[in-house]
Amino acid sequence: MTWKQCENSHGYDSAKNITCPHCGIPDLDVKTTKHIQPTDGSISMPAPGPDRKSAGIPTRPYPNAHPANRSAQPNTPDDPATIRILDDQLGFDPAVGWLVCIEGPDRGRDYRIKSEKNAIGRAENMDICIRGDNTVSKEKHAFVSCNPENYLFKLIPGESRGLVYLNGDEVDTPTRLNPYDVIRLGKTKLLFIPLCGEKFHWE
Repeated sequence: MTWKQCENSHGYDSAKNITCPHCGIPDLDVKTTKHIQPTDGSISMPAPGPDRKSAGIPTRPYPNAHPANRSAQPNTPDDPATIRILDDQLGFDPAVGWLVCIEGPDRGRDYRIKSEKNAIGRAENMDICIRGDNTVSKEKHAFVSCNPENYLFKLIPGESRGLVYLNGDEVDTPTRLNPYDVIRLGKTKLLFIPLCGEKFHWE
């Protein structure tokens, strides 16, 4: 270390710095960053930039695609959100069956099945949300589907690492569901009860 003192009595290592790092470079008028205290006693906040979140400003939905997902397109009157076929035909999205938890943390709770695919998982955005069982994957542990043309129900393995079982057997391909079949995900067992079929269907 080669210790040196500048004209302002600052000590610095001249082997690392040509000039005093505290004084800056006079020719470029570069000065050391200083904290400015406001005179009124309030706290000074830095101005929000592109990489800084605004403080104290409530968030609002982006009018356009979210910056993190430029490929996603916002819903507009000309391009609305996708809806289920029955919702489009009937003007409402009816239940076509139910799953009832017969074993697990949510025992006694029922879940509505709607037409087409129903994602099962622990997250709030799932069609069938099993909140109480941490052994169930957050998203897409499995799917229950209902074909709105013939009202056949199927159990479909999900996109997570969690396995799904039907009546005790592992399901690795889409498998037809029959009334009172038992689906198991993690510690949860779900009893399948169809509403639509040969005796009734929505028209």
